[in-house]
Amino acid sequence: MNRFVNEFEFTPSLMREAMEAWWNLQYRKVYITLLLISIAGVVLTVISRGKPTDIILIILPLVVILFIRRKGASQTAARISQLQSGQEGSMPRVRVVVNGGFVLEVAGQTGRISFEDCGFWTSTEHLFVISALDNQMIVLGRQSFLEGSETDFRQFLSQRISKRGR
Repeated sequence: MNRFVNEFEFTPSLMREAMEAWWNLQYRKVYITLLLISIAGVVLTVISRGKPTDIILIILPLVVILFIRRKGASQTAARISQLQSGQEGSMPRVRVVVNGGFVLEVAGQTGRISFEDCGFWTSTEHLFVISALDNQMIVLGRQSFLEGSETDFRQFLSQRISKRGR
């Protein structure tokens, strides 16, 4: 099946879940690189018996990771507030139609994203999260298919958007 229709209410907890998954997709390589630098710092510290410059290699990458995660959390909070203010305090309903591309309807606005513009995808406890060009994200509820099923959609993503984030 190549047509899917998904609709759900984008609650604050789902927004946080989606944004965390999106940030992890976007910054996964950065996280890994920074952790490797930190591990190298530990090894150098052990070998050189604790030169102060080696300690910087341990601490600085961890601080950068914390900064990136904090920035993600603050952007998530700002986005939730923005969506709630546009919806008179409630969160919007999200409708995604997948048929030759993605058609998204959120808060009365419609957008289209082609499959070719999509990069990585992942699934969380409640969502499918797909990263697209221009720092966009497509979010579908795993249990919210009006047409198609979660299993069929997962298989479809694996075939159509082969780059899986985790």
